[in-house]
Amino acid sequence: MSVRIRLKRMGRTNHATFRIVAIEGTQRRDGRILENLGWYDPHVVDADKKHSVKVERAKHWISVGGVVSNTVDSIFAKHGLETNAQRAHQRRLKRMAKRKARKARQAKASGGKKKTAKK
Repeated sequence: MSVRIRLKRMGRTNHATFRIVAIEGTQRRDGRILENLGWYDPHVVDADKKHSVKVERAKHWISVGGVVSNTVDSIFAKHGLETNAQRAHQRRLKRMAKRKARKARQAKASGGKKKTAKK
């Protein structure tokens, strides 16, 4: 059983609101949920009243291997929750910085000449 943490669509036509839910990966978008973790209303202007998250329960589901969707990941970041996706992104940024630094050192060591392939 793979648990997903994603949005469940609620509300009325042309005015959707969403619940942040822990749901089994095989369930459809609005299917039976395991637990309700909060809500998100994209129509609210005030940023503080736009979403709410049960932080402790969200940490629990992440710790047992819950896979977080991209949208929910950005909402969790606003509440200070660090997910696996955010850690992976930070690792990618560090690797890219190391590659840039290594290429800069190699270019400086070779005197700015680029290697060309012989034909």
